[in-house]
Formats: sequence, structure tokens, C-alpha cells
Amino acid sequence: MKETKNSALITSQAFHYQNIIALEKCFDMQEGDIIYIEKDGDISHHSDNSNKRNQIEVKDVQAPLTNHHETFWKTLKNWLAPEFNHNQYKNLILHTTQPFGKTTQLADWNNKNSQEKLQILKNICNSSTSESEIAKMQKNILNASESKLLEIIEKIVLITESANKNEILNKIKSDKLLGIPENNQQIFIENLIGFIYELGNKGVWSISYSMFKEKFIDLTSRFSRKNFTFPEFKGGVATDQEITENGTKAFVTKIKDIDYGEVIPKAIGNWLEFTKSLAQDLDNSPVYHDTTRKYHNELVDQYKGKYRTAKRNNKNPQDLYDEIIDSEPFLIDNYRPPFSYRNGIMHEAMDTNTDLKWDTK
Repeated sequence: MKETKNSALITSQAFHYQNIIALEKCFDMQEGDIIYIEKDGDISHHSDNSNKRNQIEVKDVQAPLTNHHETFWKTLKNWLAPEFNHNQYKNLILHTTQPFGKTTQLADWNNKNSQEKLQILKNICNSSTSESEIAKMQKNILNASESKLLEIIEKIVLITESANKNEILNKIKSDKLLGIPENNQQIFIENLIGFIYELGNKGVWSISYSMFKEKFIDLTSRFSRKNFTFPEFKGGVATDQEITENGTKAFVTKIKDIDYGEVIPKAIGNWLEFTKSLAQDLDNSPVYHDTTRKYHNELVDQYKGKYRTAKRNNKNPQDLYDEIIDSEPFLIDNYRPPFSYRNGIMHEAMDTNTDLKWDTK
């Protein structure tokens, strides 16, 4: 069991490293470009510019890249597979954290032409007396169509001793986030990584130039402010378990009092997200908490005015709820906060203040 857990952890870390590399490649995109993850392999860069069309296999491995290391040979085998169309790519890049082994014949690979690269493969294979799986793989590769092998290996580029994830992220911070205050750069990066992971839930895992640019602009508008760090709000709906766990909360009871059960999952979801944001360890958390207190007080004052009018006019309480919850949030220092933030505060106010209610009758 211990080996299984360790194996899963290593796989998870390698996958995370792959997505860090994908993030790095996003900054190389131009208009019309698309980065695919897990399409033809780890990372695929599609572009109208033929020189930027690259297929990248990412390996986070500690052991040296030797003549017979599986990192190289398994990657080569995958690129030779019938289902892989190498013609759509200018370069086939093996991107690995490994250093070259001291005696490996692969060390000068990038400086060789296709015939010289083929000879390197033959020399490695001929020097082996092993009956290992790698040795068998090597023989099968060299027994394949030589013309196709030459086409493939001509495109292969080896990038070794590549930076680790922290080094890559620090370089992105220093090179790409110059307009973001240092205390906001970490959460900016975390949001970018989260954005890439979220796209993995789609049918095809892809990141277009326009999508990445739009996200980057959005995050820049949020985190370029020095005096206020705002957490991310997604506006999720509560799960059945969360609804059960919070069904007796005062703010939920007040919604039930107006027979408006259909809005309860969203209300609980907003409330949970808001209360979670208060517990986050953010840069400038005291500023966020202080700003939220002020926003809470202004929101309650606004609610009281609308409630008095609704009660005077015998307004349907469900209409009052919709008017307040669906109205556009008022600004915080020229920044319009998410609906789920504003609504989370409103439900929190309902939960903690016995004088507040939706029922106008």
C-alpha cells in the first residue's frame, strides 16, 4: 500500500509539473494559437506560425538521462506510433528535469542531423547485451520503417536540466507580472494555475490565446491594486450534503418562511463561499476584512430602505428577495465585486441579525 501511495504522489507531482510547463508555454502564444493538454501527448502547441507548432513531452525525473533510460525511449516509441501525426509539428520536444548521464551518447543530440541521430540510436542498441524491456523496445524501434524514423528523429529536440516548478513560477512572476504588487503575485499565479486545471473538465483540454489573454486581463484588474486583495468567487451551488448540514441556519429558515425553497441551494452556496473567504490567509487580509465589514453595513442599510418600501406596498417577499439578490452589486473602490460575495454577505447578515428578514407580511 505504501508503494501505491508513493506512486500516486509521484504521478500527481509530475502532472502538476506538466501543467506548470503548460502555463509557461501559454505566454509564448500569439493570436490564434491554442495549447492542448493530453491531446497528442503532454502539451501540444498549435499555431498558424509553422515554427511554433511543437509537441512537448514533459518529464520530472531525478535520475540522469542515460543511453538506455526509459524517458527517451518510451517517448520515441510514442512519437513513432501509427496514431501520432508528426506532420503537424515542427519540433518534437522532450522537456525533462534530468541532466545527461556522464557517458551518454545523447548529450550532443541537438547538434546532429537525422542520419547522425540514427547512428547514435544504432550505436546504443548495438552496445547493449541486455534482455530488458527497454532493450526489446530499442530493437523494435530500429526495426521500424527507417524513413519514418528519420522523419521523427530529425524533429526531436532534447531539453535537459529544465527548471523546477518553483523556478519557473518565480521567473513568470519576475518577467510577466511586473505590474502586479509583489504581495499579490502568488495568488495571481495560483489563479492562473487553477484556470488551467478548470479547463481540464471540458471535453477537450485546450487553452486558446484569447481565453488566456482574457483571464490574464481579468486577474490583472483584480490584483494590480496595492491596497486590496480580493479572493476568487465562483458562485457555486451547494451540494445535497451541504444543504442538509446547513438547513437549520437562520438565513435558510428565513427563506423557508417565504416559501422560496428553490433559491436555497444557491443561497447556501454563496454563504459557504463567503465564509470560506473570511478564513483564507490572504495578503492584506485585514484590509479585506475591514472592507467587508464596511460593505456589510452599507448593504444592510440599503436592504432596510428597500424592506420598508416593500412592507409599505405589501410587496411579495419573494420579489423583494429577487430584487436584492439579483441587483448589481455596488462598487468597492471602483471595483464591482462578484454577486456571490455580495449575496454571501447578505445571507450572513440574515443569519446573525434577528431583526432582518425577508417576510414583509
